[in-house]
Amino acid sequence: MSDEARLTALLAEYELLRQESLDTLGHRLTVVNFTFASLSVVVAGLLTSDQPSWVLAAVAIVFVPQGAKAGLLIWLGEYARSQRAGRHLSELEVSINRLTGAPSGEGMSWESQLTSRGTHMSLPYRATIAFTVGVGWVAAALGLSLFFAALSELSIGTFSRGGILLLVCTMVLAVEVVFLRTFLREWVAARTGTTPAGRNG
Repeated sequence: MSDEARLTALLAEYELLRQESLDTLGHRLTVVNFTFASLSVVVAGLLTSDQPSWVLAAVAIVFVPQGAKAGLLIWLGEYARSQRAGRHLSELEVSINRLTGAPSGEGMSWESQLTSRGTHMSLPYRATIAFTVGVGWVAAALGLSLFFAALSELSIGTFSRGGILLLVCTMVLAVEVVFLRTFLREWVAARTGTTPAGRNG
C-alpha cells in the first residue's frame, strides 16, 4: 500500500473514531438525564404514596439504588468506549503526522495533547457519579426510615426491632461499599486502558 493510500485510510478511520467519541458523549448525557429524572420521579412518588410502609420501604431500599447503579454502569460502558476511541485516535495522530512529515507540534495533536497533558474532565464525571449515587443514597435513607416506621407497628421488643434494623442497614451499606469499590476500579481501568485484576480480556 502506498503512503498516500495509507494516509487516506488513516484519515477515514480518524474521522469515524472522532464521530464515535462524540456520540458516546451524547449517549452518556442521555443515560444520566434519564436515570436521574426517572429515579427522582420514583422518590417523589414514594413521598406522596399511601401504600403500606413495607412496600414503600422495599421500593426505596431495593429498586431505586439498584436503578441508580444500573444507570451508572451503562454510563461507564459509554465512558470506556470513549476512552478506547481516544487512545486509538492519539495513536492515529502519530501515524498520520509521520506520514505527512509534519514537524513536531504542527501536525494533528488534539487527542495526543489530551492524553499527554492529562486534561481529563474529571470534575464533571465525578459530579455525575456523585449525583447518580446520591439519588440512590437518598432513597435508601428514606427506605430505612419507612422500614423503621413499619417495624414500630409490629408487636416485638425494642431489642429485636433494633437488631433487625441494624441488620438491614448493614446489608445496605455492604452493597453500597462493594459497588463503589468495583465501580471506581472499573472507572480507573477505563481511564488508563488497563484491565482490572481478576478479569480476563
